[in-house]
Amino acid sequence: MVENVHPADVSGLKIELDQALSTLDLALLEAGRSVAVVRNHMAQVVELAERSREMEAAMSRAREQLAVSFEDGAAVPPLRAVPAIGPVEAIDAPVMEPDAQLDEDSGEADPVEAEDPKPEETYPIQAPDPSAKTSRCLRLAVSSKSGNLDLKEVDSSVNENPSVIDVALLDYDGRQATLKLWINDAADPDGVRDALLTSLRNHLGKKDIELSIELEEDSSA
Repeated sequence: MVENVHPADVSGLKIELDQALSTLDLALLEAGRSVAVVRNHMAQVVELAERSREMEAAMSRAREQLAVSFEDGAAVPPLRAVPAIGPVEAIDAPVMEPDAQLDEDSGEADPVEAEDPKPEETYPIQAPDPSAKTSRCLRLAVSSKSGNLDLKEVDSSVNENPSVIDVALLDYDGRQATLKLWINDAADPDGVRDALLTSLRNHLGKKDIELSIELEEDSSA
């Protein structure tokens, strides 16, 4: 007895069958992709396996060659004998004479002879010039309150004045000096005196010295 099938049921079954077929197609597609990936990896694995076998074969051949070399005992070249070296004779260096001078091309400068220190000048001022015709003279007395008196500074101060013709040192004991100054007849003695006092104070210091300048006639004129 055939049961009555409703058309709506047939339509629903058809839809379910179509969906099942679509799902199966998708599954087969994914399976095909997976198989392709596996095949790709399999090809790489096979290639690696072949390279591994080649490396193993090369290593085996190398071991065999090394084993044969050790068994045969490769000949080692003998060491060459080196003759012994005798003692080196000492060479006498040339001895330079004490008075021998160095060659100019040696690059060494000749030793500089040390000069003996010169004694301190105790009479630096010149005596009066006999050719200078003048009858006017100044007597200069200068003394230092602290330390020795520097005659060079005194001489420099005196020579700065153009009216002073000549200078003579009469007395000097280290701290005190007496000088005789010949001045030009046309010069003013007072002006020369004031100028000398100013110059001496500037050179020697105002507080450390005592000065006196007096006018006198030259008896030898």
